[in-house]
Amino acid sequence: MSSTTSRLGAALAQPAQRPGATAFAEALAGKPPLTRVPFTVNGVELVGWVCVLGTEVEIEIEASVHRVMRGHELEQGILNSDYWDRARIARTLARCVREADDVTAAALGTVEMWGKVPMAAQNALIRVYLDMREEDDPALQFIEAADLRDLFEAAEKKSSPLLRRFGAQKLAAFALILAGRLESLLTEKSSPGDSSPAT
Repeated sequence: MSSTTSRLGAALAQPAQRPGATAFAEALAGKPPLTRVPFTVNGVELVGWVCVLGTEVEIEIEASVHRVMRGHELEQGILNSDYWDRARIARTLARCVREADDVTAAALGTVEMWGKVPMAAQNALIRVYLDMREEDDPALQFIEAADLRDLFEAAEKKSSPLLRRFGAQKLAAFALILAGRLESLLTEKSSPGDSSPAT
């Protein structure tokens, strides 16, 4: 490789000059922190670096999940929720797990590769991602009406496998809703007049 080519390659690798860039633009161009997560696949110890994805990327992932699942004629619902979750997790990990402590580093694996990774490892990594995402945006504790309906249905069936499919984040939000309802019921029962003996 000639020195001219080397200098050209080095110049192209440099970030473009942005005269008059605002502090906001500079902040967006910065590198967010990543979380180191060790995990094991087929006896091999690996390390992934997890970063929080932006809204646009998450929308792309969700759209991809819908296309794939509808292509398999699997409608979204409580009976197929496990397949939808696995498709979503594999696509999320393919975008959020890097091979180095740098958000610009290459992805650790493809969607197809993550689909072959044991569930325990997938779950460990996605839990880290969801925790980071919730810390980044506490409003994510909000739960959608459709999910809430499915959660109540699973709870009424007393089905632990169905409940586990919703993941820690949705279950935590559901538990907070139930705790609020329980507190309200206990308050009503202990209100003056309720405990007075009948005459």
